[in-house]
Amino acid sequence: FKEGVTLDGNLYLFFNSPIERVQINRRSGDTTIVLSEIAGVPQFGSFKNDTTLFYFPKTLRKTIQLNTGIFGSGARIGQSFKNALLWRFDSLAFNEERHLFIQFKNDPNLLDKFPDEEQGRVKFLAVMTSDLQGSLTQSDAALAESLGVSAMLSPNSLEAIFGQIFTQLNPSGQSTPGNVAFQPSANILDLQLVTSSLSKAHDPNQMRVDVCSCPANTDGAQKLLCTVDFVNDGHVATSNIYVTVHFPEGVDINSISNSPIKIHPTLQEAATNSAVELERNAADNTITWKFLNFAIHSVWEYGEGHPMTYGQIVFSALTKAGTNLADIGEIVACIRFDDPNGTPVCTIPVKPSALVADGSTASVEAQAILQCEECIGGDPGAMPLWLVLLLALIILLSLWIVYTESK
Repeated sequence: FKEGVTLDGNLYLFFNSPIERVQINRRSGDTTIVLSEIAGVPQFGSFKNDTTLFYFPKTLRKTIQLNTGIFGSGARIGQSFKNALLWRFDSLAFNEERHLFIQFKNDPNLLDKFPDEEQGRVKFLAVMTSDLQGSLTQSDAALAESLGVSAMLSPNSLEAIFGQIFTQLNPSGQSTPGNVAFQPSANILDLQLVTSSLSKAHDPNQMRVDVCSCPANTDGAQKLLCTVDFVNDGHVATSNIYVTVHFPEGVDINSISNSPIKIHPTLQEAATNSAVELERNAADNTITWKFLNFAIHSVWEYGEGHPMTYGQIVFSALTKAGTNLADIGEIVACIRFDDPNGTPVCTIPVKPSALVADGSTASVEAQAILQCEECIGGDPGAMPLWLVLLLALIILLSLWIVYTESK
């Protein structure tokens, strides 16, 4: 377009796209993008337009709300976005700049629509149309076609858009002065697709301890489910991480299994020679989890919340018989990166909290792991010492009987 020519047209903002999962191979660094599904159903964003601020004159100060379902169930634009906002602009001069600010209310369930250990992402699309013929680049034309924008601007679809415009500008069904319904433009002048990353909050170096009571005649009074999160907010990647957990006197550190319930990253994702080892210190009643050859990358390199910048370990412990929950002191975890004798970064001390079914993701996960109908300390399948001695005695007696009868 050239100087002296003004433009009239429409501006669309498409939102509530399918939520995509960003899967990263920690060994190769390769990234795979897949749709986020729950029970086979693709998950879409559910943002809602809250406020629109117009910072330019010569426009209809009314936001038209569009649901892409009006174009039919098979429309490609409906598979790309669930909703759109539409505005009319008039007399846009050559090189003139106008500003429009849109505020959304966040999707309250957004972070439950993709896995904890991955990032998600959503897309927004801005499209500018006019009655004048535009000239899209080859890549932009292909994008408009793939997202279904080109088909949306067909005559039948434009009629559906006009119906929404008329209804929203004239809710009584009659034309209102100053709110004359406008015919949507058919030609794409420009478009821009923006991808926004999603990541669940991982507070640096935090600890959570859930607890439930054990049945009578088991190995402990209570079972603790301990979760430690740690983040590399330094400037370089780290290879070895040491997580030392300080327990109060009532916790039996010998009840902790050498195999944690859950770790992030998993051994399959870490380096081929990676390992997780447990070291106990009975004198101080502490344990240290050693993440050896685990590459935890820098937040400065990958960004806050990226799954390659944080780690997590989940494990259980039993309190000693006769211990009251109210008497259990605070538990704290201290994390050292690379140097086992370096300066630690410690979590805020926490008191064990009784497990409450509040419906949160953390609560549901804790309930699934904390099975308090059975409280057995140590590694699963390990026999207590008294049983080992009893079996040894039985074997010795059997051998003695066989020996005496053979004489």
